[in-house]
Amino acid sequence: MELNGEIQLAATVDEIWKTLNEPVALRRCIPGCKAVERKDTNTFRATIRTKIGPVNTQFSTLLTVIPVSPPTRYSLTGEGQGGTSGFAKGTVNIELKPNSTGTLLDYTSQIQIGGKVAQVGSRLLTATAKKLVQQFFETLEAVISEDEFHNPKTVLPTK
Repeated sequence: MELNGEIQLAATVDEIWKTLNEPVALRRCIPGCKAVERKDTNTFRATIRTKIGPVNTQFSTLLTVIPVSPPTRYSLTGEGQGGTSGFAKGTVNIELKPNSTGTLLDYTSQIQIGGKVAQVGSRLLTATAKKLVQQFFETLEAVISEDEFHNPKTVLPTK
């Protein structure tokens, strides 16, 4: 499955880049994410709980950030195992383009899903994936706009 799109954000490239590389912010932005921990500079371990159609599952996911051209382009790869429910893996390429109202975030992604989760049908998978992507970017925008995120002494509340 392939998804792509763009979203206008009222933030600078640097603010968006920082947010996309911060474990606390990522946990808040990823729908259903219960935990994100940094393993090293570019690798995170995440626990994501989601429901696709009738299938509820929890994925243990390894996320790797590949800084293609900081701070304007990067790729994020992920590989998640959901036990008997199946697996999900994919890549999203993000490009940040500054403009007069902030930054245009352009994304393209390729996602593979297998196992029980994949049996719900491609239309339902596509609709769910689009909804999750929209939730991610809506939350990203909210997290970036919070004054607390830009103050390193403040601990962000959990969702």
